[in-house]
Amino acid sequence: MTGIDWHLGAAVLGAVVGVVSGLAAPAVIRRLPEPPPDPAEDPDDFPAKVPYVELAGRRGLAAGCAVAGAAVGTALGAVLGWTPALAWLLAMLLPGLVLAVVDYVTWYLPSRLIWPTAAVVLAIEGVAALTRSDPRVLGLAALGFVLVGGYYGLLWLVSPRVMAFGDVRLGALLGLALGPFGLPTP
Repeated sequence: MTGIDWHLGAAVLGAVVGVVSGLAAPAVIRRLPEPPPDPAEDPDDFPAKVPYVELAGRRGLAAGCAVAGAAVGTALGAVLGWTPALAWLLAMLLPGLVLAVVDYVTWYLPSRLIWPTAAVVLAIEGVAALTRSDPRVLGLAALGFVLVGGYYGLLWLVSPRVMAFGDVRLGALLGLALGPFGLPTP
């Protein structure tokens, strides 16, 4: 397979983490607290709110999330191999699946999931920086957090009706996780 360095063991681990994450996604969705109504929002601008308990009970949700999780986890493992980046990106798999489902159905990105995920990603990046004696991992993570979160924040300030603040939080999380890819090898 030219051009791509495949790492079978890491791909298998990614697939397993993806399947387990996908199967766990409905349980996480079920436990999310419902967001309080925002009096500033026009209900006609958004789809009817589906309660999380109802969303979590939808037929095929666990299987669909397991398939999506397996595909993403396998790809991450195959491409990244046994790198520290694999650990923090696989840690984002379950929250990422949950956020994708919740956002697709409700147009809402719960900070209850985003901030704890950011803390876990930052902790794993911190361990990676220490074990590799490379503080640039944390520096680039912080830079990604600020730049991507700031970019989305600016878009939100310019046009809050097009993008909600949950997108800003998610952008900051993605910047935190992907910022270290500015290094030659994450």
